[in-house]
Amino acid sequence: MKKICFLIACVACIISTRAQEAVAINTDGSNPHPSALLDLKSTTKGLLIPRMTVNERRAIANPTYGLLVYQYTGDTQPDGDIGFYYRSASGWHRVAPSDESLWGRWGNDQYSLTAQVGIGINNPGAPLHIQHNGSSAGIRINSPFPSLYLYQGTESAGFDLSGYIGGTYEGLRIASAPLSTHGIQFSTGGFIRARLEPAGNFLSGGELHLTDYNFVGKGFVQLSGDNLRIGTI
Repeated sequence: MKKICFLIACVACIISTRAQEAVAINTDGSNPHPSALLDLKSTTKGLLIPRMTVNERRAIANPTYGLLVYQYTGDTQPDGDIGFYYRSASGWHRVAPSDESLWGRWGNDQYSLTAQVGIGINNPGAPLHIQHNGSSAGIRINSPFPSLYLYQGTESAGFDLSGYIGGTYEGLRIASAPLSTHGIQFSTGGFIRARLEPAGNFLSGGELHLTDYNFVGKGFVQLSGDNLRIGTI
């Protein structure tokens, strides 16, 4: 009986000692790296991290910092993408590929606060830069009412609608905002040359030339002092 107790004590002592050391799992008998608590080595197998659904990961009670899981199902929430997730002091974070580091997700939408997008060009010079050398349309919008809305302002002060360009069954519509005071303005060379006021009045600071389909001048309307001149060319 004393021999058995002594053997159990020796085994317990060895186990306790080994618990303080690093562990190596390999097929070549090499020792674990001094900086590693667990050193895995293989050329045919990998490390399988716990796999769970998005709801199972969210249901983990009191997850500690550094916890790592693989989420194999997703949803439309901001943290719903499939992939590896680790826990930090601020919550769960997905381990994203390098090309996703500048992009985020909110529901079904993707966004970037810093990146620029290039279509047909690999060094975009604007938030959206399109370069197209083909004969087809560069931008195409298919919609019952295809529109491009323009807002002016800053993120801190807010943005107000300036106007929009829209396509209708009757043709192209260019409109200013409902509360616009100057309507639609036409500018060339850095100067405002003409203005279509909200009331429908057209103001021009120069002559109004009338041309044929080839833009050959045929006539003009001109304001000279207090006199209105109408003539042919």
